[in-house]
Amino acid sequence: MSQQTETPDTTRRSILAGVVGADKLAGAVLFELDSNTGREYYAPSMLSSELSRPEGPHEIANNSLLARWLRVNDSVLPFPDSIGVVDELTENDRRTLGAFNTRACVPLVHDGELTAWIALVGNSSASALEGQGQRALRQAHGWAAQLHAAKLAWLSRMEAESVSRVNRLSVTGELASSIAHEVRSPLAAVRSIVQMVRDKDAPAGEHDRLLSTVIAEVDRVDDVLSRMLMLGRPHTSRQESCNLTFIADAAVDFCRAYARRQGQRLVRSGTEQLSVLGDPHELRQVLINVLLNACQASAAGATVTLETGRQAESGSQPWATMRVTDYGVGIPSDELSKVFEPFYSTKPGGGGLGLAICRGIIERHLGRIDLASQVGTSTTVTIQLPLQ
Repeated sequence: MSQQTETPDTTRRSILAGVVGADKLAGAVLFELDSNTGREYYAPSMLSSELSRPEGPHEIANNSLLARWLRVNDSVLPFPDSIGVVDELTENDRRTLGAFNTRACVPLVHDGELTAWIALVGNSSASALEGQGQRALRQAHGWAAQLHAAKLAWLSRMEAESVSRVNRLSVTGELASSIAHEVRSPLAAVRSIVQMVRDKDAPAGEHDRLLSTVIAEVDRVDDVLSRMLMLGRPHTSRQESCNLTFIADAAVDFCRAYARRQGQRLVRSGTEQLSVLGDPHELRQVLINVLLNACQASAAGATVTLETGRQAESGSQPWATMRVTDYGVGIPSDELSKVFEPFYSTKPGGGGLGLAICRGIIERHLGRIDLASQVGTSTTVTIQLPLQ
């Protein structure tokens, strides 16, 4: 069962409902310190169906005699009073209180500051109003703290949403810029070749080769857009029992010929059978992508390793762990935080979508993927998935 989010408005309604109570001897209006100006008390809400909101602004100055008396005395002030406070109020303050037919004021003090006060309104007897005012006063400090906390929490939420909105816009701008960069190059090549053919500037016998280049560049654009769709489209992975050890072996076998052409060696370690829930094709895709990245980052004669095993963490579910390590040039520390971002690549001519897609797949499998690197020494990609 979900719990309703507490907001300043729901807190105000709760406070006013507590003031009126079950007997409903009188209505109530909440005058609250304006957090925007810090100068005026205003009436943002009131309770009781028989009350109608008077026309015009309803404000009491922060430095008014009424506010100062309530702050200092922290007690109920009846109207009319026997101590002459009402008689000393400004004409504007008396007009505001009279517009609501105010019968008594109850201060809400938090940390020694008057943050709000409640005007009891209506036609109940003086004794009934006094009793209601005293009951409200006993809860006033708690209400003041509750309203203060609700406003702080709401402000924090609004600021967080604002920051999140700015971040989303920033990411969208960066992504759009990256897509434009990736697509512009093949389009420029296509335009140049078509223009050469149209203007008959192409060398004789080169038309077939040039048209093949056009097709290849169009395919390149299509590949970028297809991977972008894969990255952004909501997707649910298949859920079946997978032998992760078998998947790792298959990924190494797939990449071994590529490593051999590079003059490199793939080493596979870890024979314990590991079972996870997920999509075997997607998990194989992740491992192949990471292994090929490792080979491309390594020089001829280098060794790339894939190790699988079980890792138990205290008090939590055990994980299947896969580590791919290359002994290439490494990645500078200031670039590590960017390697999983779309279109960011440390390889010349790299598309920068592989690791972003890998992260999406692993997160859909409730796992995690991390990268650690030392410049000039090695880079290790660690993938962890919950064991069945």
